Formats: sequence, structure tokens, C-alpha cells
Amino acid sequence: MVYCDSSGVTRSVTTPADLLNALRESIKSAIGRERTVAVAYSGGLDSSLIARLAKGSAEVKCYTCAMAGSFDANHALGFAVEDDLDLTMIVVERESLGGLVARTGWLMNSDDPVRIAYTIPAICVLERCAETTVLVGSGADELFGGYAKYSTATDPTAIMRSDLSKMLVEDNALRMVAKTLGKRLESPYVSEATLALSTSLPMNLKISGNDRKVLLRKAAASLGLLSHDRPKKAAQYSSGLMKEMKRQAGSSHASLSDWVRQQTWCQSEGSAMHVQSP
Repeated sequence: MVYCDSSGVTRSVTTPADLLNALRESIKSAIGRERTVAVAYSGGLDSSLIARLAKGSAEVKCYTCAMAGSFDANHALGFAVEDDLDLTMIVVERESLGGLVARTGWLMNSDDPVRIAYTIPAICVLERCAETTVLVGSGADELFGGYAKYSTATDPTAIMRSDLSKMLVEDNALRMVAKTLGKRLESPYVSEATLALSTSLPMNLKISGNDRKVLLRKAAASLGLLSHDRPKKAAQYSSGLMKEMKRQAGSSHASLSDWVRQQTWCQSEGSAMHVQSP
């Protein structure tokens, strides 16, 4: 769609349909010839939209990784039913969390507690899913203004650009992890087409007052997805992983950072999780 601004210059307006078309093509390209794909799913806006669009190109199997009793564990199955999705819940056991933290830190070459906590769900899905290709919603927050800090930033564009650069480094590391497991990890939100579209968006289609990911939410609403108005919940908190990591650190009389560094691979001789299907 195009319009003329007050100075008579012709400009383009990106619509929800434009965004959906870019994402749909990105997902189709990521899936390729696969008949079935996995989606790392939380029930939030980003993963719900990926899962819905992927259903147009393949059979979709969704996976949620969380601690028992967490927000994701309590709500993801219900969200999947609302979204008409097939979901498997991967429940992380308390006694095996230390080993999982150590393994994730080693795979990602990081001892950052926050990074490890929000990466664990993707690692779990990559390790446990039967499908070869795993789709994730990474990049949506950085591209479309998902984080609360952007709303109050003097220069949100600069912060989003910096965050995106960090996210792309982590995404590449996860792709390498996937490759070692014989899998492919794909992030449709950071495909060339979606990146280009996001870059062209005016800020009011990303952030408007207290509303964030404005265009992305409109795109989800146009598909009838109930996740279009679900609040943003960071994976490390909604999964309950950060809460449990802090609890175990406190029980060890250690700071969270020290506890993470104390964890070793030998603590995870056994399985770190079991699987529940609806």
C-alpha cells in the first residue's frame, strides 16, 4: 500500500498482510521438503504465529520445555488447544537442572545465568524432538519492539539494533548446536525478507505508547490467533527455570552466578527431563 505524505512524497505502508506474507515465505523456505517440523512453543505471540503459518506448509509438532508448576507448564497445553496445535510438554526435573545448566553453558560457551535460562528450552527441544527441523521465534522482540525497555528509550532504534546483533550471535551458536544433534534450527523472524521488512517499518508500527510489537499483534489478530493480546513473558521466567536456578543457588548459599559456574557436566549423567503428551 502507498500514500502521499504532507509534502507530496509517495511512501509505502506495511500492512499486517505484508508481514504475514514475508513470514509465510520465510517459513516455507525454512521447512523445505520436510513433511513434519517442530516448533519451540510457549503459547505467546511469537511462537503461536510461527506455528500457525507453518501449518500451511507441513505437519506441525509443538514442544514446550518448563519446570513443573511454572506458568508455561500450567498454560501451554491450554494455549495449544486454543491454537489447534499438537503439543508435547517437556518437564525439567529439579534434581537434574544443575546438569542441564552445565550442559547448556558448555554448548553455548557461556556462564551467563540469564542467557543459559532462556536458552535451555530451545536446547531441550532440539535434544528431544523427533523432527529434523525446529522453528523458533527468536528475533521477534528485537525486530518488532517487544521489550519494555524500548518504550522508554530515548533512541529505541539503536538499542534494538544492538540487541539484534547479540541475538544473531546466539542464534548462530544455537544453529551449530542443532547441527551437532543432526537437526536444523530455523528462525523465520530473522530471515532476509523479514529483516528487510522490519527495517523499513516506522517506529509507530513497532511501539505505540505502552503497546509493543504493534504490527506483529495486528498480523496475529488478522488470523484469529488469541495470542495477539497475550502479554510478553520472558522465557527464563515463564518456564520457571530462573526461579528454580535462584532457589538452588540460595540453598547452596551461593550467588546465582557462582552457582552456575559450580555446575559441572558430571552432574548430568542421567536424563534431565521427561516427556508428557496431552
